[in-house]
Amino acid sequence: SSPGTYTLNVTGANGCWSSDSVVVTQDIAPPSVEAGPAKQLTCNVTSVLLDATVTGGTSPFTYSWTNSTHQVVGNTEDINVSSPGTYTLNVTGANGCWSTDSVIVTQDISLPSVNAGPDKQLTCNVTSVLLDATVSGGQTPYTYSWKNSSNVTVGATQDITVTSPDTYTLTVTGANGCSNSDSVVVTQNISVPSVNAGPDKELTCNVTSVLLDATVSGG
Repeated sequence: SSPGTYTLNVTGANGCWSSDSVVVTQDIAPPSVEAGPAKQLTCNVTSVLLDATVTGGTSPFTYSWTNSTHQVVGNTEDINVSSPGTYTLNVTGANGCWSTDSVIVTQDISLPSVNAGPDKQLTCNVTSVLLDATVSGGQTPYTYSWKNSSNVTVGATQDITVTSPDTYTLTVTGANGCSNSDSVVVTQNISVPSVNAGPDKELTCNVTSVLLDATVSGG
């Protein structure tokens, strides 16, 4: 059970002898396994390559990737995964010696919280309104996209000023590629009142004052 040179001496009944030797070597070198750097899944990155490096040992190798629940998920040196967890690669050389290494795959799919603000109204006095949004959570920095009901982009900042009635939708995308949206309605009240100052009147020597009796409606 040990490596070395073993010599057999054989002596006959007549006292004559002969010998021969055999060499027993030992190959118990395990492979060196590096499962690769930790990876992260996001809303943009839905799968990652686990790119292992195997050196030493005795080739050819056999590979077995298992996940956190010890299920086999691959039998090649490199695999693609789409779920977070700890992945362990077991590599066995032709000499039966083996080695393992693990890599952690995390996931960041946190959404930003978006509030486009309260509904606003345009009037003859108020000809423009500020859409003042509030954004929190998710992963900064954010990118912003305001669109109107025709799906036309009208702004790329957190807050914008508008002068037309419409429904405005703000979509916020975090650094992890995850997006969330909220809408605000801008109405317009520019209806004018209907005014009738009444009939023409005449002052005379007898009629020294008249009542101007106006009628107002609408608006």
